[in-house]
Amino acid sequence: MTGKLFVLLLLGLTLRPVPTAAMSLMDTLVQKEITGYHQDKWCEDRGGQARRVLADQTRIDCITETHAIKFEPASSWEKAIGEALFYGLKTGKKAGLVLIFERKEDEVYWQKMNQVIKHFNLPIDVWNIRE
Repeated sequence: MTGKLFVLLLLGLTLRPVPTAAMSLMDTLVQKEITGYHQDKWCEDRGGQARRVLADQTRIDCITETHAIKFEPASSWEKAIGEALFYGLKTGKKAGLVLIFERKEDEVYWQKMNQVIKHFNLPIDVWNIRE
């Protein structure tokens, strides 16, 4: 077991009853795998390079000829906006954001995100993936 995984597991076990901690950790690991799969496929289909690490150790989810793109589950759209803008800043490319819809109800996050982008005229191009 890696050090980070052990610490996460230990923190989860001390903060919650064992069944809840185990389920939370499992949910997190499964979510990362699902996001990674979609990220790799989407990026490859557009001729991009997935999981690129810059000289300063910034890890970009996907870089295409024109965009530096962040992938995130729809429920985390707020955090994703900032990361997408940072990716664009670090690379000199357009900021991009792909929201991954896990449920039908995730449409509300798409609407909220687009309201914020439009209201503040944020330079982010957005796409979504519906599971």
